[in-house]
Amino acid sequence: NGLWRGCCFDSFIILSMSIPRTIGFRDSFSFLQSTTTTSSSNNRMWTTSSKFLPPFSSFLTWYSKQLDRRPMLTKTISSGLIAASGDIICQYLSHHHHQHHPELLSGDHSVEKDQEDTTISTKIKNDWYRTGRFFLMGSLWVAPVTSYWYTTLATRLVPGKTTAIRVAKRLALDQFGFAPLFCPSFMGLLWLLEGYSMTDVGYKVVAVAPDIIVANWVLWIPAMAINFSVIPLKFQVLYGNVIALLWNVYISYMSSKEG
Repeated sequence: NGLWRGCCFDSFIILSMSIPRTIGFRDSFSFLQSTTTTSSSNNRMWTTSSKFLPPFSSFLTWYSKQLDRRPMLTKTISSGLIAASGDIICQYLSHHHHQHHPELLSGDHSVEKDQEDTTISTKIKNDWYRTGRFFLMGSLWVAPVTSYWYTTLATRLVPGKTTAIRVAKRLALDQFGFAPLFCPSFMGLLWLLEGYSMTDVGYKVVAVAPDIIVANWVLWIPAMAINFSVIPLKFQVLYGNVIALLWNVYISYMSSKEG
């Protein structure tokens, strides 16, 4: 619990710094005024937002163009990088937590105690194989699945202009239909990549699914309410990835805890 609270606090700081710089909220409200958002109008919106975010205008413009030219490749790479970043952050925070609670150290850390001043020093060894697995999951599972889901949700299941009723319908389908299937499947695939048998994965998924789904609702219901309300469809995967930076810290912690 202490580790999770520490992860939440540090990741919330990172997330709060990342969201305003990645999403042009002020200009994205224009999405409410139209039923569809063309590539050119999206580019104009993000170009306009650069006036308010000068240090990041070049990146925002470049990313928007990449979404037009190579939408799936762009989403795949960004999803993988953010998933991997969440795992790296979790490993760092876990190390930081263990520095203050050395009795909880696992075999992945080495503790050296100075006999004279009883100072404890720790050396972290990042598990790059674990980080690589998160990159693969973000790239090959999260990006294509969520991209298809958001498109289907907005254009087929609940099509039309963004209204409060439609947002509520999309949110209900997403959080009570899609999420309870997506979250356990993510964990299951991750554990399969770690080498667990199908039987073991089945037991582990059943054990963690309730906690993960509830945690998902706490974070993602308000986050997706914003996503479906003011974020253009073109950028919804990117927005989800930014929120997922915090979520992936939690998922990384849960996967290692149950591993």
